[in-house]
Amino acid sequence: MLSVGSSVARDENGLPLRVNGVHIDISEIDISEIKAVQDLRDGLVHMIVHDLRSPLTSVMGYLDLLRTIGNASTDE
Repeated sequence: MLSVGSSVARDENGLPLRVNGVHIDISEIDISEIKAVQDLRDGLVHMIVHDLRSPLTSVMGYLDLLRTIGNASTDE
């Protein structure tokens, strides 16, 4: 059995008021199909992480520079 769900409404304390979800009988699914889907997912995640690493590294460098400049101006 595969169960997937999430809360769609919460009260003022953050407790779930309403949830949506689904239960799927996966007893008839071939294990090789599951492995293939997992491999596709892992490949997609790897590609996304790889493609975002360079731009995020540049952004982090600029943020560090701004933080250093901001700290230098407040020290005076």
